[in-house]
Amino acid sequence: MSAAQKRGLGRGLAAILPTAESSENELLSDNDRILHSLANAGLDQLASTTKLDLLAYLHLPRFNEPVLFLRKPELSMLSPTRVYRLFDRFVQAARSGMLEGTFTEEATVTVFLRTPGTTSDGVHFLGRTNALIDSTALRTTTHTFASICNQFVAGMPTDLLTPRLIVELNDEGTTVHVLPGDDLRRGRAVSTDPQEAVVRAVLEASGSALAYRDAREVIIGDEHAVLVVLSEHNGTPHPGFVLSEDDLLQATAAATLRALAGR
Repeated sequence: MSAAQKRGLGRGLAAILPTAESSENELLSDNDRILHSLANAGLDQLASTTKLDLLAYLHLPRFNEPVLFLRKPELSMLSPTRVYRLFDRFVQAARSGMLEGTFTEEATVTVFLRTPGTTSDGVHFLGRTNALIDSTALRTTTHTFASICNQFVAGMPTDLLTPRLIVELNDEGTTVHVLPGDDLRRGRAVSTDPQEAVVRAVLEASGSALAYRDAREVIIGDEHAVLVVLSEHNGTPHPGFVLSEDDLLQATAAATLRALAGR
């Protein structure tokens, strides 16, 4: 089954399509192009599941210029005065440092949800005309995709060493052994899905109470990446995201460690 056929949090990533104009894409660096794809994938997911009149994502690096992705409304539909007022509201929300809040601009009631990262933060803006959105059901999506953007920009932490794996193929499926070391015990898991087996084996080796939720490979332009999502008992997601090279299972183990570490 391909990633695009799977359901769940990764579906938006698995269905990434270029959303910027080709001329704009040509001006972006490779890393910027990936960030744009990730941010727009999150907006795609939100737009497909909820009726929104305002939808935007603001990426806030600690040591670089912020980047705004405005999906709704289109700039061409706004007067210069309204653009100024709306962007001023975005700036105020970003500078407030609050993780969640609301504001109203010309009858559009907007909720903003902030997801902190190690080197950047991500803020989603979700608005509806004359109605307050219940953001509870949207936090999973906003937190997951903002965390993915934050982790991509930060790069893989150098202190998270990928565990050593032994992989066996048998009649039951794939058996993965995690060898002890670097704060990990010995772990073992069996699954018909090799990536799931890796995640469960690393979870056992770590002794974490988090549960397996999803693991998949996604294609972003010319790059391959792995997304792992773990979950608390109350459903709170803990995503881990890494670019992968040739070894899908080692990349899955690395993404699992990022999800466990929250960075």
